[in-house]
Amino acid sequence: MVELGVAYATGAGTAKDEAAAAKLFERAAQGGNQRGVSNLAALSGKGGAVSTDPVRSRSLLAKAAETNAEAQFQLGLMLQDGIGGPKDDAGARNLFQKAAAQDHPGALERMGAFAKEGRGGPQDSGAAKTYYEKAATLGNDEAKAALKRAECPYVLKDKSGKVMSN
Repeated sequence: MVELGVAYATGAGTAKDEAAAAKLFERAAQGGNQRGVSNLAALSGKGGAVSTDPVRSRSLLAKAAETNAEAQFQLGLMLQDGIGGPKDDAGARNLFQKAAAQDHPGALERMGAFAKEGRGGPQDSGAAKTYYEKAATLGNDEAKAALKRAECPYVLKDKSGKVMSN
């Protein structure tokens, strides 16, 4: 169910159909499949045609996050943004840290950002750089961009205050 759902979600070998993917992920999640849970949350969280109940997604992810790095990452994203419940930077940081320990590239990047900003815990620029470097090594583009920004602390902004370049 999960693999077929991925095919529908990405349009790999079949017509792209996020609604069909969501149904398959939902069935897999109800059967206890952790990838079904995390894929359902990722699909519903990207703002596509599929809308699910964020409170329910958060609840499903909480159970899967006990052992699954992707579920930890997805739940951390929901906590950092306050989707499906209250915003919780400390809880998000804890989940990102667990997923980062399993070499999840997105979680490593988020840990870098949280350590740099001091969100949900102490500010630590050295740790942030280490997290960013590991995430960049694993191919995370946001971490690569963060490392590039760190090379030059000066920021060029346009009239509206939008960052144009470092």
